[in-house]
Amino acid sequence: MFNQKKIFVLITGKLRFLDQKNILRLKSSFENFKLDFFVLAWKGQKQSIIDEFKKHYKPIFYREIDEYNFNHIVEKIKYPDGAVKTENILHVWKGISEAVKYLKNFYPSKNKKPFYILRYRSDILPKLNSEFLKKKLNNREILIPDRYHWNGLNDQIFLLRYDDFILFDEIDEFIKKHIRNNRFFCSEYIFQQFLRKQKFKIKFSQFDYNLMKFKNQNKPFSDIKTKKPIVDWFNCKINKLKYKLRNFNEH
Repeated sequence: MFNQKKIFVLITGKLRFLDQKNILRLKSSFENFKLDFFVLAWKGQKQSIIDEFKKHYKPIFYREIDEYNFNHIVEKIKYPDGAVKTENILHVWKGISEAVKYLKNFYPSKNKKPFYILRYRSDILPKLNSEFLKKKLNNREILIPDRYHWNGLNDQIFLLRYDDFILFDEIDEFIKKHIRNNRFFCSEYIFQQFLRKQKFKIKFSQFDYNLMKFKNQNKPFSDIKTKKPIVDWFNCKINKLKYKLRNFNEH
């Protein structure tokens, strides 16, 4: 049984607590829903950040897991995205796939599952009066803000039904095959290709936000020159063209 007014907000990886207004604005963006926070964090983070995070977010589930060593995988990637560290991309999707396992185990003793899962980064600061969901999602539909797509689809925040989120337990195998086939290794592009394989229908939200930064945060990793196989180069060009057509009035 599903509770159609409940959303599990899934936060994985590195915790970020910058200001209480992050969570207040998020709740106002989903004012007709009950938000429960489900957190799977990497070990070794500052205790002060963890304490502040727990104080304000009050997660119903909180677990810390060891970070992975991806050196043996990174060396196999032929076409990395030069804008970010490849290890960070691997950690993002590993955290999400691990979260699927914990979610499955969380529910045997629970009567009502949430209707939706919201993948969320805690450094997201929604803009005022920015509503995320206006219409119920059907099976195999995913709702993504129509911005920050880079070369594929925005993977910072997205909403889908609980049963559809469980399909992300297949993302590990998909990424392994993506690497074996020497495809462009960009998080947003991998996300788009995975959704295409799973036959998701992409729905776009006009939800708008900024990413907050710590004052001493390093600049993005950009030492590697980005190259793409021809098929991926072509797909990325089409993605950008479709974005401009959808948002013609802004360009």
